[in-house]
Amino acid sequence: MQTECAYLFSSLAKELENLRVLAEEAGKKKEELRKRSNHSFTKTDLVDPQKWTMGDVQQYGRVLAQLQDDVKNIKDQRILLKRTLRELESNMLKAGTRKEEIVRFNRAKTDEEFAKMLKVRTLGPEHLEAQSQLRRDIQVVRDRVQKLEDNLQGCKTKLSQFQIGKPGLRAPSLDTVNRTFRNINLAINQQTEDISKLAARMSKLDMSSLQVSITRDKRLGESTAKRPINVTPHVAVTTAAALNAERSA
Repeated sequence: MQTECAYLFSSLAKELENLRVLAEEAGKKKEELRKRSNHSFTKTDLVDPQKWTMGDVQQYGRVLAQLQDDVKNIKDQRILLKRTLRELESNMLKAGTRKEEIVRFNRAKTDEEFAKMLKVRTLGPEHLEAQSQLRRDIQVVRDRVQKLEDNLQGCKTKLSQFQIGKPGLRAPSLDTVNRTFRNINLAINQQTEDISKLAARMSKLDMSSLQVSITRDKRLGESTAKRPINVTPHVAVTTAAALNAERSA
């Protein structure tokens, strides 16, 4: 029994010693991982994992945050490149069409039959004008058709509302009606009070003191209304006589 206990004790001592050694190694490894590297990192260091340690996690996050502007610029450049590619494809298509036209015209210089066929395919000035007029008319017809479709859709909506008994105009709520009547009553009461105040002020005025007798100043002489209407100045009579004499002559 003592031998077994001694053997068990020695085994536990060895295990504890091994655990102590492992704990020391783990502690050293932990310290190594937590140790920060005294190095100023840049964006180019993100692709090299050998330069980073676990203690540089915060600095790694700061450097990584600096890439946000670069990512945004790359997205903007991507959109610009897509737009440029679309324009380039359109220009390439136009260039291909022009190239085919150039080939046809070069062939028309040497082949009379092909030149006649190419000439027939081109439109004259009157046909071009008719083509432009037709395009304008087609556009006008399309606009009218669109308006008719919109009106037809509105009529269908009204018809469906009428069939199901749904009113086209929504009645205002009771709260809105009550608020409107309350505002009207307040306005009427305010106007009534203003009119009552004006009537009270008018009743206090003494209108008899405003009557003033109007007399004419004696120095002005008699009124011109008392003169006879048929009185003509001497100059007017002389002028009229001269005109009559010239007419009779």
